Amino acid sequence: MTSECRNPFATEADSSENTVSINIGGQESELKFYEADPQNDDSWIDREVHLYLLLYSIDSRTSFKQAMYVVERLRESASTRHMPIVMAGNKVDLERKRTVSKADAKNMALTFGFVHYEISVALNHDVDDLLVGLIAEIKESINPQRELANIENQQMTDRNSLKAQDRSDFKAAIRRFSQRKKKQMGVEIEAETNKCSHLKPSNLIDRFRNWRISLPKLTQ
Repeated sequence: MTSECRNPFATEADSSENTVSINIGGQESELKFYEADPQNDDSWIDREVHLYLLLYSIDSRTSFKQAMYVVERLRESASTRHMPIVMAGNKVDLERKRTVSKADAKNMALTFGFVHYEISVALNHDVDDLLVGLIAEIKESINPQRELANIENQQMTDRNSLKAQDRSDFKAAIRRFSQRKKKQMGVEIEAETNKCSHLKPSNLIDRFRNWRISLPKLTQ
């Protein structure tokens, strides 16, 4: 899996609304992101969205605490209590400066029921997996039972048809996300061997760069 990257260290900020197009196995999806700073603006909690993506830095425990504060608010509100949440710890390239342990993040994910990733925007590390996870989580939350059933049925058909390879790539990517989620929640799953052969989000790094810039300046 690959991502397109252009100037990840640039500092100019774009609009608060960003759109990223993703092509998985010939099937295109579009993610629209609305940036918000929960420290200074509460309007985000009333916006109609399909999912909440929270970012923190693994070298800043303060940013992790702020992200967890948002998680608690979402889980306490009746209107957002059951909304899917994905949290991403950025800057895994700064492992030596880590102050937020993987165990702490995993425990919080289990407690509050969200999916956790660790990425590096600077190195474009595991950003593809995160994007697939966002799409899968949204699809699963819209109609979980039908979607999961369709994924399993389609995979059985695709194994017997080379012409269905593109669809198989997409379904395999979604299934890997489902397995990752179950694993985080402590559910045993069988090993997955399928690979997603094509994933090219457009201008993704620029988008994550903007989110990083929008985070409040923190001191530990």
